[in-house]
Amino acid sequence: MLVNSLANESTSSLGTSEDDSMSESGRSMEAEMEAEMEELEAELDFDLDTGLPLDDLAVVNPSDDHAVGHPGRQAPSPTGTDSDAMSEGTDIDAILINTSAAYLNTMRDIHQRWNDHLTHISQSRYLQSVNREPPPPVDLMSKLHYYENCDVAQWHHCIRIPPDAFWEDVDAIKDHHIFQNNSNNRQMEVELQLAIHLYRAGRYGTGAVGSEIAYWAGVSLGTIYNCSRRCMIALLSLHDDAIVFRDEAQVEGAKACAEKKAGTETWRNGFLSADGTPIKLFTRPGWFGNDFYGKDKIYALQLTLVVFVHSLIIADYVVGKPGSAHDSTAFKDTRVFKHHDELLHPYEWIWADSAYTLAPWLITPFKKPRNGQLTREQRKFNYFLSKIRVAVEHAIGLLKIRWQSLKELRIHISDEVQWTNAVMWIRTCIILHNRAIRSGLKHNQDLTQERTWTEVLNQLGVHSSERPRFTPTEEEVTAEAMEGDGDDEVTPEGIQKRMYLLREILAAQQ
Repeated sequence: MLVNSLANESTSSLGTSEDDSMSESGRSMEAEMEAEMEELEAELDFDLDTGLPLDDLAVVNPSDDHAVGHPGRQAPSPTGTDSDAMSEGTDIDAILINTSAAYLNTMRDIHQRWNDHLTHISQSRYLQSVNREPPPPVDLMSKLHYYENCDVAQWHHCIRIPPDAFWEDVDAIKDHHIFQNNSNNRQMEVELQLAIHLYRAGRYGTGAVGSEIAYWAGVSLGTIYNCSRRCMIALLSLHDDAIVFRDEAQVEGAKACAEKKAGTETWRNGFLSADGTPIKLFTRPGWFGNDFYGKDKIYALQLTLVVFVHSLIIADYVVGKPGSAHDSTAFKDTRVFKHHDELLHPYEWIWADSAYTLAPWLITPFKKPRNGQLTREQRKFNYFLSKIRVAVEHAIGLLKIRWQSLKELRIHISDEVQWTNAVMWIRTCIILHNRAIRSGLKHNQDLTQERTWTEVLNQLGVHSSERPRFTPTEEEVTAEAMEGDGDDEVTPEGIQKRMYLLREILAAQQ
């Protein structure tokens, strides 16, 4: 070690003096030098340039004939007088002290430079510069503009509809009186209130908890509920513009789609498709709770839809029946069921599944007879019917995918007021569904194309395994035909109409 080497050299230079005072002076100076060098070694026990211990460096192991930093210095002759030895030893001690101080200062400078370098690395995390996108802003208005211009995927994740559709909805409701008040405290901007409501409508489960939504929007919990209430009232005022049964442009487009899928012009007049789906409730209602328990073993509200088969726009619906109600029972409350003579021409009909009653204006597939099998012709008829009727399944899937609150509605139906609130919520989602699709049609969005259908689901972040099937399989058609025990609920006119369509589809396939 450096301390031992310096101490030995100092001792040899002093010789074997018999003067006690000189020996004590030399020993005292050696002790001070050893203390300083030990302090240096405690701070710097390794070389910061090489990473090696100081013990392994030549600088800390000088030769016996040369002191550190002073090459050529000769060791004192052991034959000198005592006074010369004391004088020469004092000079050597002073040189060593100065050398040690310079060495200590140099090492401290190196140590500081390395500390600064390591601090810079730990703060920057990267040795090379990285081009990063600016972080998203904190306030909600800036978030909307940031998502729209810089992160469209996050926009769809939060708002659930394309930007064009969002701003069209804002323009449609911004002048509604619900957004006006006489208070000194102004309401939030309409676009912010609508964004909060859409974010809430697009969440279910723990993501739909009010505190989570309030944290995302940067507002209070009460503001979340007020924004949803105002937006539902404003959107319901657009109901009659959004839900139009005899939209002739939609009718013609749906008829062309049906003809293309069936391959025969005779089937083009079946341009609508009907089906029902349960809207699951997150908890058992406290108001006639058992009535809401349905065949799917969940507490739910029943929703029945009638949609155009090409665009998935909802033409008619009924909502509010408890989950225990059968699909065909709920369907009887639709407008088209009550007024089908007025709404449908004599040669037009609606496609439905085997849970509905066969009629001239409501065509259902063949059911598997008791203790029998369907014929090949009947299976073919069911297949082409399902190709057209699957549109309503797509509409239900898109409705629940876009507005995921309908997967598990977090409204506790404790009385009639809360039941009305739940019905308003579902109706609002239907209106938003239609308006979003109509906005897409302006940009030539064709949901009859599988590629477009996949793009829409990708925008909404739907995994491929969770997507509704675009075309029904033979197994699905067979399973649908096995529902029920035969044609128990039919009309003679309905049987005659279905047989006519069977003959036409068989002729077209020959």
